[in-house]
Amino acid sequence: MASEQLATIVQDLRSRPKLGELSIEDGRVAFDEIAAQLPLAADVRCELVDAGGVPAEWISTPGASDERVIYYLHGGGYCIGSINTYREIVSRLSRAAGGRVLVIDYRLAPEHPFP
Repeated sequence: MASEQLATIVQDLRSRPKLGELSIEDGRVAFDEIAAQLPLAADVRCELVDAGGVPAEWISTPGASDERVIYYLHGGGYCIGSINTYREIVSRLSRAAGGRVLVIDYRLAPEHPFP
């Protein structure tokens, strides 16, 4: 049986509009609000860096090896999401893999279309 906390999160998510039905701006706000419900563990280290002109962050947990690195491109269809919205999830990757994770804060569409 699901925990009471999980049931609360599921109920909250179901009560919100689907991200695909929102404007980009409203979708970004909604995604930030969802991510804010996942607090970062106190032992997580976050170091802002410049990755060749792109803002980035190294995220690591105790015991993470400098020799073990994950390069993480966050989800969001290149339209929503950021280091902030994925920091807690990425910290779990660091802990599970025993390594550091580099997350870049790439520019988002539609403000910055490709190519």
